[in-house]
Amino acid sequence: MRAAALNLVTASIILFNCRYLPRAVGELRKRGMTLDPELLSQLSPLGWDRINFTGDYVWSDSIELDADGLMPLQLTARP
Repeated sequence: MRAAALNLVTASIILFNCRYLPRAVGELRKRGMTLDPELLSQLSPLGWDRINFTGDYVWSDSIELDADGLMPLQLTARP
């Protein structure tokens, strides 16, 4: 059962990253940043360094979504 739950979490992270990576790249380009296509080809949707795996999760129904049903990009770096 735990393996199935881990597979679901991993698939969710990959889906989330696949939907948001192109938006982040587009935003960087819109801001005038030049991105090396060779480096972009090395991006992976498997990263989860910002994901909390402690088992404590906060779910909220009050998240504002855009017209595509996506959360807004975080445009400033976290401390």
